[in-house]
Amino acid sequence: MNKHSGSNFDDFLAEAGILEEVSAGAQKRLLALQVEEGYRECHESEENES
Repeated sequence: MNKHSGSNFDDFLAEAGILEEVSAGAQKRLLALQVEEGYRECHESEENES
């Protein structure tokens, strides 16, 4: 039987000792995506104004 059956992914990562590392990486990736999206929106609006 799977020892992780019924637990969530955060529990699995915590048991592996990597929850904080994985969470930090995910937050950095999310921030990078948000910055990229804002950059694209800004440049699209500048192109539409010209």
